[in-house]
Amino acid sequence: MGTGFEYMDDIEAIRLMFCNSFKSSPEVGINSIPTESVQARSIELGMGFIVSHNDTIASTNTDYTLFRTPATGLITISFISILAVDGADNKASFGRIKFYEGATVSSIGNDTGIKVTNYNRRSSNTNNFVVKSNPTVTSAGTLLTESLIAEELFKNDTSWQLKSSTDYLIEINNDGSSTFDYSITFNVFQIPE
Repeated sequence: MGTGFEYMDDIEAIRLMFCNSFKSSPEVGINSIPTESVQARSIELGMGFIVSHNDTIASTNTDYTLFRTPATGLITISFISILAVDGADNKASFGRIKFYEGATVSSIGNDTGIKVTNYNRRSSNTNNFVVKSNPTVTSAGTLLTESLIAEELFKNDTSWQLKSSTDYLIEINNDGSSTFDYSITFNVFQIPE
């Protein structure tokens, strides 16, 4: 004799079939149910990366990090945090961070302080985007956002869908009177077209 709960297996099977039909559907919109995020799919494909740039900036100077997107694919960038540490413990005001689109550079810079790691530790994929420190900037491009770095840890969880084949700049300005160390950490999630 049954327990009376056998029908639950049938309901679960129907629910899974329903959800899986949307997972394989190419349609996106109000009539479809998203079953996974861009981030999760990107990591599953081995195309999700965490990027960090650690450097030191002298007083009243400006540092740049260049981010060049590839020609194809959906690219999402999301900033995790910026950690600024002033050797003099002057936490009143470190400076500003700016994010630009459509920059023009005469030299792309170098890999100093840049670390790119694939989130999918089973994947051998490497990034097909460019991240460089200290590019030679001819024009910063269009300013997308600007924020003050007034505390040691600045958090910003905003995500941006980026254009393909475009140079983006992360600009750090030291408005203070002493040198400080900084770390910029952000995620890059890619989905092939």
